[in-house]
Amino acid sequence: MKEALPKQNWRKDIVNINLLLVLYILQGITIGIASCIPLLLAIYGSPWKEL
Repeated sequence: MKEALPKQNWRKDIVNINLLLVLYILQGITIGIASCIPLLLAIYGSPWKEL
């Protein structure tokens, strides 16, 4: 039979998984904004030189 891990280890893992998810979400937001800027400039017809 498999032995179950103590609940303390699972709680610690849940905290680490949640932290990892938050960091991935923050990284995705910044990458999304960075990739959106050239698209917005192209839509409104403003080249990089005017900034």
